[in-house]
Amino acid sequence: MAKPRTSKAREIATRKRPATTLRSTSGAGFDFEDQISAWLQVKMLVGEPAPAVGGRITKIQAQVSALGWQIEDLLVTAAHDDGTEARLAISAKGNQQVSASGLPAGFIELAWKQWRDAAGPMVRGKDGLALGQAGRSSGLRSELAGSEERLFRQRHGGRGGPDAARPQAVSDLRQCT
Repeated sequence: MAKPRTSKAREIATRKRPATTLRSTSGAGFDFEDQISAWLQVKMLVGEPAPAVGGRITKIQAQVSALGWQIEDLLVTAAHDDGTEARLAISAKGNQQVSASGLPAGFIELAWKQWRDAAGPMVRGKDGLALGQAGRSSGLRSELAGSEERLFRQRHGGRGGPDAARPQAVSDLRQCT
């Protein structure tokens, strides 16, 4: 049998919580994070190098703060021909973050914190940090379209064909950007 709540516990339970915005709970940031992840997966399937760190993408992870990353939305691991690995930690923002005055203060703070953490997972000179932002996606769209075309040619032995012959997942990727 559950104990009756004390008046202090009841007061805390009924206390008004600050209102949350629809955007903060709607998953808009996660939608953009998913788009970046899809773009990276296409690059991985096609065999294109990982952005910023080069190498062949071998792993894409999401929400990696538990692994010690400050920039923690996405983590790309890439293998190089010499057997070494490099990682790119990406902060995915679903709105415009970069302005004429530079990068957002929150990103800069986290990047410096990651850089200065000698016990952290980042290997200086090998790993990278990036900010991905929504709002100017035409470059992402054109790069995704080019990657999609290469993937389709690889899968079909270089033969062209109507869009209807393309795998559904690849067609879905084109629509999400």
